Amino acid sequence: MIIAHAPSGYILATSIMRRIASAPVTAKTVVVAGIVGALAPDFDMVYFHLIDNRQTHHHKYISHWPIVWLTLAAASAL
Repeated sequence: MIIAHAPSGYILATSIMRRIASAPVTAKTVVVAGIVGALAPDFDMVYFHLIDNRQTHHHKYISHWPIVWLTLAAASAL
């Protein structure tokens, strides 16, 4: 359920903004980035429905592997 991910991104983004008062970006930018980031693992639904023809459960795609997102988070922190 793709809309279930959006609130988690919003909550994470607003909690980050409360902790970082002097962020170099606007709060709106952080909230939008949080929501898009929360929705990102389900961008594979386009492939799932249009190309894969629902043959493989989309949670088995690489975009749902936690190691991928942890690696991306670590790389972005650098």
